[in-house]
Amino acid sequence: MPGTVLVVYGDDLGMNFGNGHPTDARRHRLAVALAREAGFFDLPNVRMEECPGPMSDADLCRILAPAFVQAMRRYSENPILGSTIEARQWGIDGDNGAYAGMHEASARLAAGSALAARRVMTGATTRAWFPVGGVHHALANRVMGFGLYNDTAFAIQEMLDHGAERVVYIDVDVHHGNGTQWIFYEDPRVLTISIHESGRHLFPGSGFPAESGGPRAEGTSINVALPPYASDYGYHAAMERIVAPAVRAFQPDGIVTQCGVDSHHADPLAHLLTTMPTFPWLWRQLREVADDVCEGRWVALCGGGYE
Repeated sequence: MPGTVLVVYGDDLGMNFGNGHPTDARRHRLAVALAREAGFFDLPNVRMEECPGPMSDADLCRILAPAFVQAMRRYSENPILGSTIEARQWGIDGDNGAYAGMHEASARLAAGSALAARRVMTGATTRAWFPVGGVHHALANRVMGFGLYNDTAFAIQEMLDHGAERVVYIDVDVHHGNGTQWIFYEDPRVLTISIHESGRHLFPGSGFPAESGGPRAEGTSINVALPPYASDYGYHAAMERIVAPAVRAFQPDGIVTQCGVDSHHADPLAHLLTTMPTFPWLWRQLREVADDVCEGRWVALCGGGYE
């Protein structure tokens, strides 16, 4: 079905670290409610599919360390154990606290991103949007950046599993997509590109140009580290001069994007000062490059945005 858009969603999705935490599932519900009110879901080429149940431990462990998944299950079942010193080695801390059901919630995000990618690669839809996805800091063995399981990695892996010889991951969140980069750092089939505020000034303190790919995968990691106050111009220049040419040169079979909007000038966690018109401009550029290089096969995930 050429030109179709699949929305994978469920009102019960999202992480819930507690009152006052920047990551609040209501962000996603409000965004989807706004899209629905604007008539997006009534368009003839748009359809919705319920996000499936949690991904199995066996499937999670294709990317994640088995001991890590076991530990997250343990803290999910008994959150008080997240207060122990042992929990720190897995990244459980004040920013990423343990709570009941967190394993299942995060495993559903992994399943949703994988489903979106599978539908794209099997031809059931041209593009897919998973508004609750976009965990990009979490590592294969550590919680990080408000996320347990890196669902962006599962979208990429699903594309590879369904015939893609090359996949491009593009991250426009204001924070460096470190977890996704490191998971695929030595895989020559995956090009990761991140536009973000420099790690000299912002979490997670990585994403410098020297991070360019591991052994046998040199050049498959591209980082555009912008200085504070780079504004709209920084994103425009990065997209036009670096991202689009790199994607066209790599010639992927599918594209996964993390479309965080926390570079916005009102966001309390960063300093890039972009304005609202930059976001639809960015998404148009992503759509156009996907149409140009891989027949539109594109999975769009959301991400940061805390105002």
